[in-house]
Order: sequence, then structure tokens, then C-alpha cells
Amino acid sequence: MNTPLVLGIVVFAMSFAAVYYVNQNSATQFQFTPPYAFASGGDLVSVLNSLFFVFFFTLLFFGMGAPLALGIEGLKYASFYFAQAIPLFDLFYVLPQLIAAYSAVVLGTGALADFQGKASLFDYWKEGMKFFVAALALTAVLFLVRPFVSITF
Repeated sequence: MNTPLVLGIVVFAMSFAAVYYVNQNSATQFQFTPPYAFASGGDLVSVLNSLFFVFFFTLLFFGMGAPLALGIEGLKYASFYFAQAIPLFDLFYVLPQLIAAYSAVVLGTGALADFQGKASLFDYWKEGMKFFVAALALTAVLFLVRPFVSITF
């Protein structure tokens, strides 16, 4: 696993925990609005916006944007979950976002190696696109399963 992705997972968990702590210990609830169109109703456009945001924002900085992108997603999911705007099942949409972040890290590593003349981007293209298609497929499966699953705690 790559360092930016591991750091992104840590930042995601820390931002989720920070929102949990603030919302448990404060009279006013923290509500984060993501920098893209997102509706908490679970529509397909919002889910795909989240996935593409993580992928392109991570890819924008040659894979080094994963911690910031996943931190933003941690703030979003925690604030919507604790405001009871999304069900618990919607937190599973983080899994395809992690896969998309990994694919962007792979492609970003390949682009950086190509700029430095060490390798070609096409050496990394197959693996990166394989994981991105897997992220899209997992997103589709989760979206199709969502109406039939009710997870409450």
C-alpha cells in the first residue's frame, strides 16, 4: 500500500473522529458541506460526484492529494451521519472511494515517473484503470443493494 493512501485513511479516520467528538461535546452540531454537489438522499449523481472527486483530486497532485480528499470525505460522512441525514449503510461508499484513491495514486506515480523520464505512464495505466473500474463496479453494486438493506444501530 502506498504512503499517501495510508495517510489518507488515517486522515479520514481522524476527521471522522473529530466531528464525532465535536458533535458529542458541543451544543451546536458541526455541519460540513463538501466542495461539490452532494445530496444526502442517496441519489446516484451524488455518489458518483463523491467518487470522481476523490479520484480526480488525488490524481491532480500526482497521488499526493489523497489525504486531503479523504479528509474532506471524512468530514462529510461524519457530519451527515451524525445529523442523521444519511443511513449507516451509506458509510460503505467509502470503500469504493478508497479504491479510487488507490488507482489515482498509482496513476499519479506513473505520471510523475513519466515526467522524470524513469518510466512510461502506460506502465501504470493498466493497474490504475483496473482499480478505478473496480471502484465504479463496487459503487454500482452498493447503489443497487442500498434499497434492500436496512442497517440501524
